[in-house]
Amino acid sequence: MLDANSPIRPSTWDQNAGGEPQLTVTVGLDDPDAEPVRDADSGSVRVGFTSAAKKDVLVVPVGALLALSEGGYALQRPGGRLLPVETGLFAKGRVEVSGPEISEGLRVVTTS
Repeated sequence: MLDANSPIRPSTWDQNAGGEPQLTVTVGLDDPDAEPVRDADSGSVRVGFTSAAKKDVLVVPVGALLALSEGGYALQRPGGRLLPVETGLFAKGRVEVSGPEISEGLRVVTTS
């Protein structure tokens, strides 16, 4: 059994008949006698998994990325100049960016 802090590796996956990886997760309540859940016999839950996390990275809204015709992405400065960027993780409407001219506090154009 995995707990909430266990890393998920391919060796912990089960293979179903279609060959797709599956992971069995047991969900429990911190306080099963709490009034909102005490008499519940069914309901829906939302489960999220963090597949990767990074600290101390620069992020911009995804709407700030411009796809370049030659491939890759850039950020646009308020004056119109394009700065090529490398992208990293995408999450919650933001994307990790890096590049030689990318630094904290850099002002860029984005969609509203």
